[in-house]
Amino acid sequence: MRRRHDDLPWDESDAIYHYIGVYIVEFSSIVSLMRHFVSSFISPDAEYGGNPMLDSVFDKMTADPIRTSFFALCREYAHLEDEDERIRATLNAHVQRMTERRNEIAHADWHVGWVIADTDEVVPPTATKIHVAKDGIRREEVFNANKLINLIVEIDILRKSLRHFGFTCLKRHSGDLSVQPSDILEISKHQRFGKIVVHGEEQWLKAKLEIAEQKLRDAEQRLREAIELPASDPAETAPGMADTPNPEQDTPSDPS
Repeated sequence: MRRRHDDLPWDESDAIYHYIGVYIVEFSSIVSLMRHFVSSFISPDAEYGGNPMLDSVFDKMTADPIRTSFFALCREYAHLEDEDERIRATLNAHVQRMTERRNEIAHADWHVGWVIADTDEVVPPTATKIHVAKDGIRREEVFNANKLINLIVEIDILRKSLRHFGFTCLKRHSGDLSVQPSDILEISKHQRFGKIVVHGEEQWLKAKLEIAEQKLRDAEQRLREAIELPASDPAETAPGMADTPNPEQDTPSDPS
């Protein structure tokens, strides 16, 4: 095998490069949001953007310690009711799982953009992560653009729930016990939608995911028509020119 020529048509390899970048950037917004809430718990009067003294503490904190600190502060100081505590625990587990997934993507052995030397056939992109466990050494898993795009949508949903939860906990910490997370959030029965969602939004989330997947299929069809390749099963092959979902890029603000 050899590396493909740079002048080959945009293919799934280019899509993988694109969506890895989008995923890493969007995940960083989750960490930034939790860091902001930790700072606000400790220094409520600090303007958004950070407290210089706290920034020196955050300097060496990676995503998981920030997650642990944020959810511990919420549990200790937000005076949560039973249902709110269940929401806290569910969100905490979800962020932990997403952090582990981010580390797998960032530290996997990626093989992207290779072609077979004799035929110039593009080799499907793969990402291998080695796990040493009690049952031996496991290697997983093959990623494609469809999987990455679903993870990006999941981050979008998680960030919205986390923002509502964090600001509500800050209000309760400041003495306003008239609001609680369960007034806004609920535990979803559909893991596909991120476990915690805003009341009444499951149908909206389902439609959003379906739209994103349809954009992927449409873009793949345009790509294949452009380079005159036979059509393939869209469930197995990801597009290279798909429109990226537009996760919220706004600065965190009080949703109430």
